[in-house]
Order: sequence, then C-alpha cells, then structure tokens
Amino acid sequence: RDYTLIGVNSRMFEDDPYSVNVTKAEVQGFVDEINEARPSLGLNLSDVTVVNYGLLPFGENAEGAANLSFGKRSPLMDHGARGGPEGLITAMSVRLTMGRTIAEDAVDLALQKLGIRSTGARTQTTPVAGGNIGNFQEFVGALRGRLPGALSAAHADALARNHGTGVSRVLDLIREQPGLGVPLPDSTVLEAEVIKAVRDEQVVHLSDVVLRRTDLGTGECPSPSALQRCAE
Repeated sequence: RDYTLIGVNSRMFEDDPYSVNVTKAEVQGFVDEINEARPSLGLNLSDVTVVNYGLLPFGENAEGAANLSFGKRSPLMDHGARGGPEGLITAMSVRLTMGRTIAEDAVDLALQKLGIRSTGARTQTTPVAGGNIGNFQEFVGALRGRLPGALSAAHADALARNHGTGVSRVLDLIREQPGLGVPLPDSTVLEAEVIKAVRDEQVVHLSDVVLRRTDLGTGECPSPSALQRCAE
C-alpha cells in the first residue's frame, strides 16, 4: 500500500512515561542498522515518513540492564494457584498476533475453573468483523460499482481494505448525504469515513480520527487542508 513498515527497535526507558519520545539520532541509528542488514535499500532519514513509538510495561530484565528482553510467551496467570484471589485470571499478550490464542487459553481456563466443559473455540476459523470475503479482487470490483462515479479504483481498494464488508455503513452515509462521498484533500479517506468514525467508533479528539480510525495519518503527515477539512 505504497509504504514499507520496518521494525521493531527497543531500549529501556526509565523517565516519566508522559515524556517518552524518539530522537533523530535514535531513528538514524535504526536506519543504519536496516542498511547494514539490507544495503540495497540505501535508506536515509528523508525516506522516513512516520515513526511509531510507545511503552511496553513488562519484560524480562536484570536491574540496570541497558537492553530490553521481550518475553517469548504470552503469560496466563491463575492468581488462585499462586495464593491470590480465587477465580481471578490475568492474560497478557506479548504481541497483537498472539492475542487470539492467549484469549482462547484464558477462556478455557475460566471454563475449567467453573466446571464447564469447553466445546472448543471457533475464533481460529471465524472471520474477523468485516472479513468474511471470498475473492478480494472481486469484492473490490463490486464495491467500485457502488461508489460515486468521481471516486477511483484506489478509493475502492482503500475502503475494502479498511472496512471489508462493513463498508456498507459508509455507503449508507453517502446515500443519506451525497456530499460526504468525496475524499479529504490529498487522501483516499472519504468524508463519510470521518462521520462513521465519530458516530460509531467513540471518537473524542481529532487525533483519534487521524491516527486511529482512518488511514489519514498512517503513512505520513496529512496535509494542513486535509486536517482542516477533517476537523470541520
């Protein structure tokens, strides 16, 4: 989708959590590592459009260690078995891709403690919300025919990838108010997607729309005109 996501890099952070930041030197060091691993990329700082960073509140580290060692397994804790409150279970996923598996283990443990026989989780074969799609290209082609004529194949592709079968909600908004069927400046994000985010996805701040509910700020900093229109 026009961008390359590369990661991750990690270090210990012992200051005020609200002051976390990434320095230019830190990004440059990571770029240098990438170029050492894959010299043919020839990356430099000007190629970097977005840096995502945050804090992980757990790890396996000796006191004073300079580097963070990530846990390799997602821990599942039965507090009652460790002298804690009986019936309390804590699951912590070390990464998003492990979340479904650790959730399944947690539910199985809860059922066991309740004396209920597990019939087996269906999450391994159940499509995620909006993801019950057979042939994706056929889905995009059919969606293209349902969009206003001024929108391109790129808009159809973005809508399909971001909403899947849930795109019907966006199309409903456009039918109710045709003026929402236009993209924000310099973006494939439609005005209807902003309205959907506000009405259906608990938006509080402008940054929620830009960074977490739409593609507007995913790949690079959106234009001032796009931000202004999104705010309006």
